[in-house]
Amino acid sequence: MKGQSSRTGSGVRGAFEGGQTPLVRRMPKLKGFNSPVKKVFFPLNLNIINQKFVDGDTVSAETLKEKGIMNRKEKIKLLASGDLTVKVKILVDQASESAIKKAEKAGATVTLPEKRAKKEKKEKKSK
Repeated sequence: MKGQSSRTGSGVRGAFEGGQTPLVRRMPKLKGFNSPVKKVFFPLNLNIINQKFVDGDTVSAETLKEKGIMNRKEKIKLLASGDLTVKVKILVDQASESAIKKAEKAGATVTLPEKRAKKEKKEKKSK
């Protein structure tokens, strides 16, 4: 047997496609950096809470899914867009300072996870 197959170390590369431009070279280069630990938050504005909840309700990931506001499991960030008039208990993962102030002014309570709450207490003591 003669030819390419008869030589030692012979054979074609894994990406060789018979002479046409390989798929690897046809695809565009990816630019930038994609972090595998990127934090994605569901933005929850105060006006949405006003429309969907009544006094005494608890706003959490479970209740947001039940009411059809959120459909997949994500962390929630409370934002200050709109005004709040209902007195509710809000359980979120993050919240902007202005959203916390507006909610507390309206009579609602905002509860963050324990780690975040402890960190904020330490920062307030140091100020």
